[in-house]
Amino acid sequence: MNRIFYTIPTNIRYELLQYARPLSKEINLEELDCKKSWSRINTDKTFDEIVEIAKETTDDRNVFFMENNQSWLFINNQIRVCTFLQDILEIGVSTYTINPHNHITTQYFIFMKLDKKYLNEFIDKFKLTKAY
Repeated sequence: MNRIFYTIPTNIRYELLQYARPLSKEINLEELDCKKSWSRINTDKTFDEIVEIAKETTDDRNVFFMENNQSWLFINNQIRVCTFLQDILEIGVSTYTINPHNHITTQYFIFMKLDKKYLNEFIDKFKLTKAY
């Protein structure tokens, strides 16, 4: 699988997420809370709630933009059935909440899948560069 990651300037990370939202073919909102499950599950948090949590964390590496060659789109979040192979863009965030003892309690994730035809639009608009 050939994955190409892009560097996102820190000051536009959340603007990029909001820009990608209406262009997405699929958006998955998930959480990982080991008190509930040992794997990620769908969350009741909204897209905007997860973005706000991400803005509050100090980790500025939590937003990614990736060109994924030979990936797939899922039709069912529960069963995760592979529908077809296609080159896609994946944009997402991973963030977490912290309890009063400074321990991570729950991790939250946004995964967006977009048609690869938007790649140059994102590169031009957000001045993205390949990370490696």
